Amino acid sequence: MKTAALFLALCFATIAGPAAAVDAGVVTIVEGQARVLRGAVWYRLVPGANVQDGDIVEAVDRAEVQLELTAGATLNLVGPGALYAAVIPARSDKNATPMEFSLDRGWLKLAVPNAASALRIRMPTALLTVSEGTVVMRQDGKFFEFFVESGSASIADAARAGRDGASQEAKAGEYWSRDGDKPIVTERRAPAKFVASMPRHLIDRLASLSSRFKGQKPQLAIDRDISLAEADPWLAGPYRRTFTKRFAGRLADPAFRKGVEANPAAYPEWERVLYPDRFPTTPGVANTVPPLIAAPQPAAPGGAPQASPSAKGAAAPATAPPGSAPAAPPKPGPRTGIAPSYHLFPFDATRTST
Repeated sequence: MKTAALFLALCFATIAGPAAAVDAGVVTIVEGQARVLRGAVWYRLVPGANVQDGDIVEAVDRAEVQLELTAGATLNLVGPGALYAAVIPARSDKNATPMEFSLDRGWLKLAVPNAASALRIRMPTALLTVSEGTVVMRQDGKFFEFFVESGSASIADAARAGRDGASQEAKAGEYWSRDGDKPIVTERRAPAKFVASMPRHLIDRLASLSSRFKGQKPQLAIDRDISLAEADPWLAGPYRRTFTKRFAGRLADPAFRKGVEANPAAYPEWERVLYPDRFPTTPGVANTVPPLIAAPQPAAPGGAPQASPSAKGAAAPATAPPGSAPAAPPKPGPRTGIAPSYHLFPFDATRTST
């Protein structure tokens, strides 16, 4: 019982964590439909919103979202795409590793002015590190490609038993790609197909607009809780441990829980919570776990903490009289101006395998 209770407490603490997450920058452009996931709740994204540790920014269809980080780097995401702020060190941490984002899908242009604002972009099959330079990239399933517009970057294989391989240097003017488990390949210039399919505004220099939003903290409107189908890609990715804790509170939702119970082998971390009777405790002591209660949701930027749609109307658990036998856990109830173009990509090339 103590183990299960501790597990749930850790789950809820992890979900509530984003309320005090590190602010790393500001969203300066939102064109089209876009949203951000904080905790397990989707919010509608608007310009002026803070960029926080743990954010998942999703751009729907051809929507554009630009993030300008306090450290100096700028990221421009074009949908359909999703970008996860995986590691954002505190500003006081001088020995911190570079910020790390995960590009699940979509087009992304990033501009890194200096080593102090270095960024790592993790993809399903590769890890890209940019310490100083500008890179345009695209992630689609197990295929990725990128062009080094200026400066340099390093690319490493990230598909070997979850460990990153040796890095290779990518220089200005070079195009690199990888298709599934095939070797990473490079070309001397960006091919015509890459240039033709790239969103036109990514040819231009990324504008700096953060000064327009100083002192602003717009309230973000709640959209809804994350569904299991939306959570699954993150639960199956390299940050699985983080997301199994973060989304554990969603087991209080009957639909979410039913989906998990339909395929329990895919979610072994939640077995102790779903099936406590499989884990016997001290003889003579009932093996019960606290009822699953939706965890407190993070405050929308600029506002007071809000309950998620699924948490509204939740009742507090009753307290058993002293000396009475532990009650069986109740079943979960229903959850009620851009700068002008300055650079065109050279293309055509000779392919070499590395």
